[in-house]
Amino acid sequence: STARTGTKALVETLRDHDVDVTTTEDQEQARTAAAQPDTTLLIPTNTGALSPGDIAGLQYALRTHGNRLVLVDPGPTITEFTDRITVNDNLSPLADPEATSPPACASPIARSAGAVTTGDVEYAETKKNTDGIAACFPFTGPGVDEIDNAEVAPGSARGQVVTDSGGSVPLTVLGNPAWVTNEHIDEEGNASLVLSQLSQTQNVVVYHPTFDGSDEQSPPTTIDFVPDWFLAGVLWLIPCVLVLLLVI
Repeated sequence: STARTGTKALVETLRDHDVDVTTTEDQEQARTAAAQPDTTLLIPTNTGALSPGDIAGLQYALRTHGNRLVLVDPGPTITEFTDRITVNDNLSPLADPEATSPPACASPIARSAGAVTTGDVEYAETKKNTDGIAACFPFTGPGVDEIDNAEVAPGSARGQVVTDSGGSVPLTVLGNPAWVTNEHIDEEGNASLVLSQLSQTQNVVVYHPTFDGSDEQSPPTTIDFVPDWFLAGVLWLIPCVLVLLLVI
C-alpha cells in the first residue's frame, strides 16, 4: 500500500537491493512461499487474525528450511507464536521514554542502525536468562524504571527489538510498527534497522492476514421481521399507485 501506514517503500527498497519479495493476503500462498529455502516471513500487521492452527501451519512451513519469522508489534498475540517472549509489563506507569532509543546492545545490525524512533511497547524474555534471546533498543528516559510484582522479572532482557534463535523457528520481534511504514521508515535509523533485518535472506514474504467476517451474522434490521408476502404486496401496489396518480 502507498498509504502512510503502508509498506510499499519497504518492499520496493528491498527489491532495489535484489531481495525477492512476495506480498500477499492469502494464507495458503504465504505458507507455500515461506517454505522455499532462504526465506524470511514478515507479518507486519493483524497477527490477531491468525488462529493457533494458522500459526502452526506457517511455522511448519518455515521449519522446512530453517527459515526466519519477523513479527511487527504483535502485542499480546506474541504468546500465540512463542512462550519464550512476552509483552514487557515490568515498567513504571510513570515512564516517559525519550523520542528516540539507542541500540544498547551488542548486535551489529542494531549498532549500525543507531538510534531509532521510540514506539509504545517493549517486549521481553518470558523467563530471565533464556538462552538464545537478545534484546535491543530498550526504553530510556525519565521514569523508565522496573517495578516489583510484574510477570517479567527484573533484569530480564527487554527492548523494542527481541530476537530468539533458540525457539522452534528463528524469531525477531520489531516492537514499533512505525519503523516499517511509508511515513516513518526514513526517520532516524529505522530504515537501516528494518532493511538489515529483512535482507538476511534472499526471499522475503510479506503476509498481511485479514480478519474473515464471512462467518459473522449481521444484527437483524426491521426489514428482516417483515413477511415476504407483505413485501411482494408493496411492490405490486407501487405501479398501481403511479397509474392512479397519472389519472388524477
